[in-house]
Amino acid sequence: MLTVLLLPGCGGQTVKQRAVSAVAPDSRPYTIGKDDVLEVMVWKQPELSGSVKVANDGTITEPLVGRVPAVGLTPEQLAENLRDGLSHYTNKPEVTVRVTDAQSQVVYILGQVHKPGVYQLHSDETLSEALAEAGGLNDFADMSAIEIVRRNAGGADVQYTINYKNVASGADLKGDMPLQRGDTITVP
Repeated sequence: MLTVLLLPGCGGQTVKQRAVSAVAPDSRPYTIGKDDVLEVMVWKQPELSGSVKVANDGTITEPLVGRVPAVGLTPEQLAENLRDGLSHYTNKPEVTVRVTDAQSQVVYILGQVHKPGVYQLHSDETLSEALAEAGGLNDFADMSAIEIVRRNAGGADVQYTINYKNVASGADLKGDMPLQRGDTITVP
């Protein structure tokens, strides 16, 4: 079933959404990705604590435990796995894992921008901020039809078409939407 959501704006339609099904905001907990930098803290065990980067094979290496799968897990799930592994060597280890540098959080910016490429997604980053990071729109950009393709929790692609003229002029800021991990922005 195809759902289309139209939000009216000044000077024409600002956002068009096409989806296979209705889409709720991404409320899934953060999952660890390749290249993320993690801080592993083992209470009262500084020799077991420290910063570690997730390897290309999706694992981290922890003293005593060795290689541990990390990609696709939440920090809490990884901490639980490390607790289990460390419990063979220390009595009731208390482990905390936090993401200190979410390098797997990226967006892709293609088309008529000065510097197309892959960009790290910053907390609460919006479309206008990402476009600025890509050097802004070039002279050939069609501001009336910028597309964002996003994969929803169910695995279906959702396509948003933004009339960025309304955003840039300040007439309607609905199109300056927050970005999510993996979004692909195309400027025709």
